[in-house]
Amino acid sequence: MEKPMNIEQLKIARATAGANYAAAIQQYHDALIELAAIDQLLDVPSFGVLPDPVQFRHPEFAADVSGHWQTDIADRRDQINRGTL
Repeated sequence: MEKPMNIEQLKIARATAGANYAAAIQQYHDALIELAAIDQLLDVPSFGVLPDPVQFRHPEFAADVSGHWQTDIADRRDQINRGTL
């Protein structure tokens, strides 16, 4: 049977989980934007209603999650269409 974590171990585990969460949210955003933009260019079915990015905020580890993902998709679609990064 595992021994319960002490406060210091919990703090370290929290920091690791928080960093992983922040990275995962960024990766999710980037993948969703890229896929939706390509779907639009190919005129194939894609996502339905996009989530509100604010729901992914965490007060410490992802406090700045915001924006308008529809605009991000349109911007990325236009970049791909123009052949620019």
